[in-house]
Amino acid sequence: MTVLVGSLNPGKVQPVRDVFAVLFPELEVSGAAVPSGVRDQPVGVGETRQGAVNRARRAARLPGATWGVGLEGGVRVERVRIPPSDPSCWITSSWLEAP
Repeated sequence: MTVLVGSLNPGKVQPVRDVFAVLFPELEVSGAAVPSGVRDQPVGVGETRQGAVNRARRAARLPGATWGVGLEGGVRVERVRIPPSDPSCWITSSWLEAP
């Protein structure tokens, strides 16, 4: 059985491989080039999550895939006060999707 991560980025594939090795050591984990369907730098929780969902679904549809996993990193604006910054700042966010 094979888990396909919707990315060839080692920073996304290796953590998934590490987790599955502990929980399901019999599974093979590899990466696959699939489009996220969102901007190169997703903005906001919705767009970031949608990129992860798209990657997971597209990876799961590839030949040989038992499961698809999608990870997407994005940014969002939050109203927080971190002196001496402006009360609005960019926050990094990430989503993992495994339907």
